[in-house]
Amino acid sequence: GSYTPAAALEAQTVIAELGNLPSLRQAATRTRMPALVVVQKYADVISDLLVLENETAQGASDATLSQSVRVLGLVSLMKEEASEQRAILAAGLITHSLSPDQLTSLTNAESLQRSNLQSFKLSATPAQRQLWNDSISRSFVYLASSEELQAISLQNASPASTQALAGDPTSPDDWYGIMTNEIDYQLGGVEHHLATSVTDRASALRQSAATSAIAIGGAVLLFLALALLFTALVARSMVRPLRRLRAGALE
Repeated sequence: GSYTPAAALEAQTVIAELGNLPSLRQAATRTRMPALVVVQKYADVISDLLVLENETAQGASDATLSQSVRVLGLVSLMKEEASEQRAILAAGLITHSLSPDQLTSLTNAESLQRSNLQSFKLSATPAQRQLWNDSISRSFVYLASSEELQAISLQNASPASTQALAGDPTSPDDWYGIMTNEIDYQLGGVEHHLATSVTDRASALRQSAATSAIAIGGAVLLFLALALLFTALVARSMVRPLRRLRAGALE
């Protein structure tokens, strides 16, 4: 009820999509649905979840909280784009080839990830950028990027071949493992840290608002009590002379 109308509508969309997850999982594992279609269907759900995340922060008046949510959203987007690359290229390495649509989706996801990284660097605070740099130094991001460029180059060298990736020394398991390190530990670690900072900030603001409300309520009650006391004193000061006047008149 406290969400904006846009956020409430997006929440209803997400609830409906999450309800369809069992059937999507079944189609992904028990049918011959193309890998790229599966990736896109999951991407649509995750995209709406990220939109909801952003919408929930629209009513926040605190600049620090809004900035943290925006940066968190950028990291979550990069994580999703990395996950798409992991799935698309893993499927290509299994079949030894990337279709034109797969290749386009792979390069688009990689390009969007780079673009969001630039936005992150522009929006992040020095502490957030340091957190990112520290996570990079402990990951295999450089290796994943090298293997992805290698696969794209091989496919571009023989675009019509159905075995363009047959000579790629990277196995599907190797690629999946390297990207999982980037997604779960590098990007996931930064995402978790930022999410924690968002919830901590929101909790602190909520506590501060509650304390302010109590203080203001107490001040209002005190003011009313003083007003009642002042009114009573004024009334007594007026009643006494009137009583004496009445008594004098009767006498």
